[in-house]
Amino acid sequence: MAKIIVQSSEDRREFELGPVTTIGRHPHNTVQILDRIVSKEHAQIIRQPDGHFLYRDLGSLNGSFMKDQRIHDHPLVDADEITLGGTVLIFQELSAQAAQAAQQVS
Repeated sequence: MAKIIVQSSEDRREFELGPVTTIGRHPHNTVQILDRIVSKEHAQIIRQPDGHFLYRDLGSLNGSFMKDQRIHDHPLVDADEITLGGTVLIFQELSAQAAQAAQQVS
């Protein structure tokens, strides 16, 4: 199970990732970010055939940044932080064992 945490100055939201998760300002996106620096269709997170996730910037004008470096296609690993304008996306991935243990606790 993997999720993205969207953190801005106003709030913090969590979204479970599907096969393709779209990110942008437009309301039809899976993850809508109301930040004027974010493009209407800014990026996607795509589950790869091997189960890993890839962050893909869709050619946004203001870009996607990780550790002050602009990124385009980036394989995600647990705890990666991507900045879009004033918003930070935090990728979290639970291993199958960790996810099963979490379900047993609930």
